[in-house]
Amino acid sequence: MRKKFVIVLGCLIFTAGMVISACIISRFIVKVEQADTISVKGFTEIPVTSDFGNMTITVKNKNEKVETAFQHLKVKVKAVKNQLVKDGFKTGQIELKPAKINTKTVYDQTRAKYIEVKPRQYRVFQRINISSKNVELLKKSSISIQDLIIKGIMLEVDGPYFYVTDLNKVKLDLLSRATSDAAQRAKAIATRGGASLGKIVKASQGIFQVNQPNDTTASSYGNYDTSTIEKSVRAVVSVKYKLK
Repeated sequence: MRKKFVIVLGCLIFTAGMVISACIISRFIVKVEQADTISVKGFTEIPVTSDFGNMTITVKNKNEKVETAFQHLKVKVKAVKNQLVKDGFKTGQIELKPAKINTKTVYDQTRAKYIEVKPRQYRVFQRINISSKNVELLKKSSISIQDLIIKGIMLEVDGPYFYVTDLNKVKLDLLSRATSDAAQRAKAIATRGGASLGKIVKASQGIFQVNQPNDTTASSYGNYDTSTIEKSVRAVVSVKYKLK
C-alpha cells in the first residue's frame, strides 16, 4: 500500500513538473515572438531662414467733424505710404484698406434696440498692409516708421511676421533625416542584443515644430513661430523595424 502511494506521488510530482516546465517554455516563446521587432524614435532639427514677411500699419485720426477727420486721415496715410516707398518698398507691396470709423452703440430700452451714440470726436482709421520677400527691410521699417509719431501721425504697427514659403520641401528633408536617425538608433540597440536590423514594419511622423532658435517648446498641434527671421524646424518620427 505504501509502495503504491509512493508511485502515485511520484507520478503527480512528475506531471506537475512537466506542466510548470511547459508554462516556462511557453512564456519564453511568447517573449521571443514579441522581441522580433524594435520600435524607436528618430529626431532631427535644422535651421531655416524666413523668405517672406508682412506687417500691418494702422493710421489713426480724430476730429469733432467727421469730414475733417477723414480729410486729415487721408493726408497722414499718404505720408506713411511715401515713407514706406522711401524706405525701399515698391508700390505693389503696399496695400491700402478702406478707411473706417469707430462707432459706439448703446442699448435703448425704450426702443428695445441698439442705437448709435454721437461722439464728441469722430475716430477714424485706415490699415496699410505691406508684404515683401525682403524680410530685413520689413524688420527695419517696422521700427523706423514709428518715427512719424513724432511728426503727429498716430499709428500702430502689427508685426512684422516672418514665414518660410518652401516649408513643405524642408519637411521632406527633415523626415528623411529623422528616419536615418531612427535607423542608427535601432541598429545600435539591435547589434548590442546580438541581432541585425531588418525592414521597416511601421512608421509614423510626429508634429513639426517651427520655433525660434534654441527654443525647445513643443505643442501637440505644432508650433509656428513668426516673430523671428531665423527659425529652427524640428521633426520626430516613430519607426518599427523587423529584427533578424
